Amino acid sequence: MAQRLALGFVGLLLAATLATAAQEFPRVVSAANVRLRIEPSEEVRIVTTLPLGTDVIELGTTPDRQWVRVRTADGREGWMLDDLSRRVAAGQRAQVAQAIIWERLQRTGDGFESWIALTHFIDQERTALPDLEWEARFALYRLQALAGTALAGERYNRPVAPAFARWLDAHRPLLVRNESGGRWLLRRDVILAEHDRFNSTRVGDQIAWFAVTNGLPGECEGVVV
Repeated sequence: MAQRLALGFVGLLLAATLATAAQEFPRVVSAANVRLRIEPSEEVRIVTTLPLGTDVIELGTTPDRQWVRVRTADGREGWMLDDLSRRVAAGQRAQVAQAIIWERLQRTGDGFESWIALTHFIDQERTALPDLEWEARFALYRLQALAGTALAGERYNRPVAPAFARWLDAHRPLLVRNESGGRWLLRRDVILAEHDRFNSTRVGDQIAWFAVTNGLPGECEGVVV
């Protein structure tokens, strides 16, 4: 009798383990141009490349959790390094997206393409935010990302590279040229319009401060008016 009970307990434990292993968890890719591979190794064939913000489903992990097997929305499956994506718990999408955005905004040395990817991710996530406070935060993040893109584009290539030229054409209504500083800035009225929209939120003052630190065309570099 005791032996049957022990075997039954082991069977239940094994079933619970298998059920846990079979769970699927939603994830979002947290880096740009992440390579999905056929096996958990950097030496094997690449299935596809996933941009920042891609939604995937976690199917399992290696025992050391360095690699995670995922499935994309169109059904492709493969392995990616675990730290290149984040699990998204129910009701926590905005928090996870904010953490990814905040980390990338603090980075130094990112190139023009990385800033483009970040802006696209912010635009993607702005469509489903839970309330006005979240909308205000993401509005500020978008302003910061656009300013970062313009600065990175200036360093992209000289003369201006075709990719940056296309970006300038697409965003011309948002930008003004600071001839004395030799760079593009966000238009002050564009920033203040966002401030007016979110003035009642906790982020309103941060958007106003961003308008100050963004600078004005023609002013001396490093001098806040």
